[in-house]
Amino acid sequence: MRGVLSILLLIGLVIASAGCIRQEGGAIILNFGNETYTFTLPENQTNTTTTTAPGQEEPQEYVYEKTVEVGQKLTILELNFEIAPDYDATEGKFFFVTTNGVYWEPMNITVDNVSILGEGYWVGTTTYVAKITIASLTPLTIEVTTK
Repeated sequence: MRGVLSILLLIGLVIASAGCIRQEGGAIILNFGNETYTFTLPENQTNTTTTTAPGQEEPQEYVYEKTVEVGQKLTILELNFEIAPDYDATEGKFFFVTTNGVYWEPMNITVDNVSILGEGYWVGTTTYVAKITIASLTPLTIEVTTK
């Protein structure tokens, strides 16, 4: 009897939410009468390089921003350093399993003069995405692969 009630409840919830969920551009919009929630979807992974103007004596800084899903890992080849994001639903926050240990978000560590920042970016029903920003004075090779 409980199983039948559970299925009826699930069907009722699906029918009640019909038309409440839509996608516009790069966002998913949930609309429940007088409440609206907008969730921005992660965009393509890009490398961003910041440079200083010629003639200045400041060293060039390379900045890399990557979005990494739970189940993937980011590797900085020059440092032989790996970062694998994960999400703890009981705590409601991301944590990062690295070569040097585990860090909760927001992660802010330095490895061999390379600054690494990690934070949660997207929490969905099946996909969890973290944003990892890496700043270095030397160019780096960064790979995102499936574990």
